[in-house]
Amino acid sequence: MSSLLKEELQRDLFRPEGQRLVEFIEIEEPSQGRHFFCVGVSKKIGVQLCIVGCNKTQTTIPAKTGPMRPQTKRSTFQDSYKKTEVWLLEDLSLIDGRDPDVDDPCFILHFDKIRNVTAINCSAKYTLVRALVALSDKHSEVSLNILAMIEEAAGTRMCKKISTQTIKKKEAKLKEIQTEVGSVLKEVEEVVSNVLTPRPSMPWT
Repeated sequence: MSSLLKEELQRDLFRPEGQRLVEFIEIEEPSQGRHFFCVGVSKKIGVQLCIVGCNKTQTTIPAKTGPMRPQTKRSTFQDSYKKTEVWLLEDLSLIDGRDPDVDDPCFILHFDKIRNVTAINCSAKYTLVRALVALSDKHSEVSLNILAMIEEAAGTRMCKKISTQTIKKKEAKLKEIQTEVGSVLKEVEEVVSNVLTPRPSMPWT
């Protein structure tokens, strides 16, 4: 179902604007109809984030009739998609997961103004955040900051309060420390080995 919906959004909304729909999740909004948070990419404008509303529109089409029947019409309902809010990824400074100790489908996006978003479930929330982090690493010079976000990965929970770039710096620093510790341990082993090695006995005179 999600793949068919993605194809429909791509065909009706994103392809006409020269964009490729990378990721989308369904969200809850106070207005009627279904709503989606979508992430599109294009060569012209880069990564675009948007809220898309879906409403049913009624259309009337001629019904099939025989030679002895009068022409009739029938009504059908189709989904109509429209972007209601649009931002650029480069304008997103922070994703706030609100409470790192609770599985909460709500999160806060910090642009020039704050935008509260409620995903239909926590899995959708994590899927979107991972996509935004990956796109930020690929398309933006500034790392995307994430605060108080619980991320389900490999059966464990990780409180992710720092950016991916910061994690890489810490890993590099850890390797440097491990190298220094290894060098010190090697020197200590050499000293211990010299102390424990028996000296040759002196001949009696």
